[in-house]
Amino acid sequence: MNYPFENLVFEGGGIKGIGYVGALEYLETVKIYYQALKGLEICLQEKLQLLISGFKREINNIWQTGRERILPNI
Repeated sequence: MNYPFENLVFEGGGIKGIGYVGALEYLETVKIYYQALKGLEICLQEKLQLLISGFKREINNIWQTGRERILPNI
């Protein structure tokens, strides 16, 4: 199926942001892709961009442990 989505817009951040991770994973499993995330607080937007970039384990670890591991500058 081809979906004409260009942007994905979420409202708010904070605790709602945890739910957005699951929403993005679901969209990926049903093969719905988009070009840009919009309408998120900066910190959450950065974490979701990492998720999209393939750092799912790292993002899940951050939210499960409450601690971020310092990533080397690549």
